Amino acid sequence: MTGCTTRPKGTGARNHAASVNDAVPDISATSLNDRLRDLIDAGLVTRHAFPGPPLSSSYEVTAAGALVGAHLNRMLDAILADLHG
Repeated sequence: MTGCTTRPKGTGARNHAASVNDAVPDISATSLNDRLRDLIDAGLVTRHAFPGPPLSSSYEVTAAGALVGAHLNRMLDAILADLHG
């Protein structure tokens, strides 16, 4: 995820969860985590957890996610436009 850390950078690029949360301020952490979980379940993003303290995690776009990156960007644009009305 890139841009304002909401867009896929491509395979191998990782973003820490706090950066992702900061990049999308108008969505609750629960809703954002649900959306990230959906992307993980679809095989488009992976989550990497790091031992703590403090506990942390990062997200990485998979090869499959990179293939559909342009479509994801359009979807994210629409979601963000809707959130910002």
